[in-house]
Amino acid sequence: MENRPQQSQINEALTIIDRLIPLVNDAERNLSSARNWGFLDVLGGGFIVDLIKHSKLNNATNSMEQVNYLMQDKSTRTYVFIPW
Repeated sequence: MENRPQQSQINEALTIIDRLIPLVNDAERNLSSARNWGFLDVLGGGFIVDLIKHSKLNNATNSMEQVNYLMQDKSTRTYVFIPW
């Protein structure tokens, strides 16, 4: 028999995970792109390259701040113990 409060907590956790995964993927893409722009910057890319690189870093920071918010929000709630 299924325990409804536990099932709702599991569903809530899955919903949060579904929101976290795209944010982490977005942060990874932006960090990877910033790294590539950084290589060009080291080779003498100039002001525009530097702006693009920092824009990518800011985008990654924003994504990770959203991840942090979602994780903190979840950590204030009750956890479910799932016996394996």
